[in-house]
Amino acid sequence: MMDLRAVVEPPIAERAGVRRRTSELHALRTPLGTSERELGNRPPSLQVMQLCDVQFHLAIAGLDAHRIVYHAIAERDPVRAREAMHDHLADVL
Repeated sequence: MMDLRAVVEPPIAERAGVRRRTSELHALRTPLGTSERELGNRPPSLQVMQLCDVQFHLAIAGLDAHRIVYHAIAERDPVRAREAMHDHLADVL
């Protein structure tokens, strides 16, 4: 699984770095801040750290894709919505 993530996640992060909006950074800051606070606990909770990691990675993957899918749905464009979701899944799976 980690081998797959090593191939899939870097280009997703690259795209998010180019296309992200300031408002979308909150989705990244929240799990990052939680994990930083958790590291101050002795011992830190492995469950909390894993949850933060998942939330962080999902936020990165979803920054661009969620916007595209949302706009296609809002504009009642089912073909574009399907294609956008297909592209998103191809990036994250």
